[in-house]
Amino acid sequence: MNRVHVVREEGTSTLEFALVALVLFTFIFGIIEIGRVIYLQHEVNAVALEVARVVGGEPFLSDDEARRWAQSRVTLLDPGALTVTISRSQTRREVTVSVSYPYSPVVPLVFNRGWTLQTNVVFHY
Repeated sequence: MNRVHVVREEGTSTLEFALVALVLFTFIFGIIEIGRVIYLQHEVNAVALEVARVVGGEPFLSDDEARRWAQSRVTLLDPGALTVTISRSQTRREVTVSVSYPYSPVVPLVFNRGWTLQTNVVFHY
């Protein structure tokens, strides 16, 4: 007698999709987060450069006015979280601007903790 052995494969494609989708979506959201970090770092760099140019071009501008100006220039950042430090050299004609911004991920499953994006710019005038 020949017996036919029937293998039931119900649900295997669902399980395979679940495993592949987990890896795929983690990869996609990781790419989104990395792109967001790169964009925000670019924004922090641009703000630091603009503040250095403004402070170097107008030496009588106060540090508080420069900070408020910097916070008004950001587009996708939270202006209240932006930290701007300005130091002017007494011996040389230069200004150093440090800008930092706390980064927190949109999808905490990809990156569990945030970090601080920061940059320093030295402007000679």
